[in-house]
Amino acid sequence: MSSRIVRGFLSIVSARIGAIIVTMIVTPILVRILGSSQYGEYAVIVSSLGLINIILDGGLFDGLRKFIAERPDSTRWRNEIFGFYFRFGMGLTITGVIVILIGTTIGIPSRVFGDEFTSYFIFGAGILIGRQLFSIFRSTLMGFGRESKSEPLRVISQLVFGIFAYLLVSSGFGVNGVLLGRIISLSIICLIGFYFVQKFVDPLSIFSKLSEDISREKLLSFSFQSVAFALLTESLYHVDILLLQSLSGSSSTGYYKAALVVAEFLWFAPVSIQTVFLHATSQLWNDGKVDKINSIAGRVTRYTLLLSLLLAIGLASLSHEFITLYYGPSFSESVSPLMLLLPGTIGFAVARPIFAIGQGKGELRLILIATAAAAIINVVLNILLIPKFGMNGAAIATSIGYGSMLAFHSVAARYLGFNPLSDLRLGRILLTCGVSAPMIFVIPNYIASDILSLLITPLVGALIFIGMTIISGAVRPSEISNIIKNI
Repeated sequence: MSSRIVRGFLSIVSARIGAIIVTMIVTPILVRILGSSQYGEYAVIVSSLGLINIILDGGLFDGLRKFIAERPDSTRWRNEIFGFYFRFGMGLTITGVIVILIGTTIGIPSRVFGDEFTSYFIFGAGILIGRQLFSIFRSTLMGFGRESKSEPLRVISQLVFGIFAYLLVSSGFGVNGVLLGRIISLSIICLIGFYFVQKFVDPLSIFSKLSEDISREKLLSFSFQSVAFALLTESLYHVDILLLQSLSGSSSTGYYKAALVVAEFLWFAPVSIQTVFLHATSQLWNDGKVDKINSIAGRVTRYTLLLSLLLAIGLASLSHEFITLYYGPSFSESVSPLMLLLPGTIGFAVARPIFAIGQGKGELRLILIATAAAAIINVVLNILLIPKFGMNGAAIATSIGYGSMLAFHSVAARYLGFNPLSDLRLGRILLTCGVSAPMIFVIPNYIASDILSLLITPLVGALIFIGMTIISGAVRPSEISNIIKNI
């Protein structure tokens, strides 16, 4: 695997860890200062902005990374791609902001959510502008393989946000203070991001038109299809929650949501791999290096499956201890849906780098069909199973929907010209799991304290699993040496 991909992955995953740690520190502090009512209002505005942002992004984050990465050494190409997506992205954002401001002026937020939301959406408009600018700068740097510069900005953003949000909320500004803190943090990282970006592209290129040999239609088509793909993927995350809430009530939804959050921990590394693979493979597709793509796809599919299985075995062995300690004893009912969600969550984890490689080729029609098929299965099964089995029905339906992503995208990959299962070594992986899983599951039985169990079992379990991975030949020592060499 190339050093660029390995370094890019490490930059993304380390920044993700840093951002999560900061968030885990900041969130409980803000919750305590704001109180449950105001924090609920903050959650509503954050969710609203998240949905709006999917539309306003316009596929920019994927498109800018992909097309810059195709020909990063061509000055004209990279300047014109940057200029086009800057105009496109900021045009969408400004249009969206104008609509939001008109809506607040005529009182839509106050009628739907309450009077206090008028100011929240005004600050939210500023956040949307900052997010889009940062998305442009971040994706540009990633297109040039400079994740080591783009990703630390996410950690800086969370740190600055935490400091200013705390100061402003403590001064009595409430939710408006939190939102203003986010605007300040985005402003700072956008300035830093611009400083880095202007070393690779000419800022004045935002005023330049595309040359005739660069297809505007191709760029827009990829962007709009990326938005459709994002919406289909988002539906997989939310349909189960919405249907469960309406059919089974808040209590079951709360237990199920807790299980879902824990299960999705398996996606921690695969999401980082997915992020780096779209732009890392774009140049390979552009250069016609299909053999290298096949080699990378085969290995990363195997590595992702092994890592996901390790995490799933660990979560399953400690499911009761972790859930009751983290959420409280009253959430013990979340253990059952968690166990049902894990198989499908593994499948979705493995599918992520596969469809990212497909996105890198730029032909999204098959990717959309595969994702739509999984989304339809997810909706239909949730409708059928929730009335009969409640939250366990939702877990079964969602697990099948998630797992179908791997099946459908593996088939789509073959039609796109690469085979992600070419180096899977399934027999060796099954041997690894068959031997290590029973050993890992018995470890908590010999530890009296739940806290000690949560500390010791993952470490011992990881050593057992890694040892079996090497003994079985699922991963060879030479592969490990090659990865270390490329760091």
